Amino acid sequence: MDLPLEIAENFNQPITAFLSSSSVPTTTQNAVAFDARFFTAHRQELPLCGHGLLAASKVIFGDGSFVNESTEVIEFNTLTHVTLSARKRENGFFEIELPTTIIRELPPDKTARISKLVHRAFGRELTVNFIGTGGEVFEICESVRMYKRPGAHSYSKMD
Repeated sequence: MDLPLEIAENFNQPITAFLSSSSVPTTTQNAVAFDARFFTAHRQELPLCGHGLLAASKVIFGDGSFVNESTEVIEFNTLTHVTLSARKRENGFFEIELPTTIIRELPPDKTARISKLVHRAFGRELTVNFIGTGGEVFEICESVRMYKRPGAHSYSKMD
């Protein structure tokens, strides 16, 4: 059995990130490379997790035992063979680059199924404006957008 799957299941968090030294050499000056894998508590591997990369970058840049002070870029090699980068900025800040995609509307049968789940989760009928799925790298991600109607009970916009 895959140890990261077991650990992620045991942590029982939405997503657990795992990093290891990468065998893929970096071509960027003052950079280091790591392999990054992301698992849900339900034993599913995800192609990427932006929040997990932010947290990993903070730890790697902030702890002198992972990289030396001259390191300016961390390259994360992911399941989809996309390399994501974190770059040092001034005053202890850093930024990560994530891929972009075009969100496509789901077929009517999937939209109806997810709408029912949203209504059940909120305990009432809501206006769902859009349900879509991502393109390359984001194939397994779905997005639900809802907005508060004037005079309706308050709820949060979900993306």
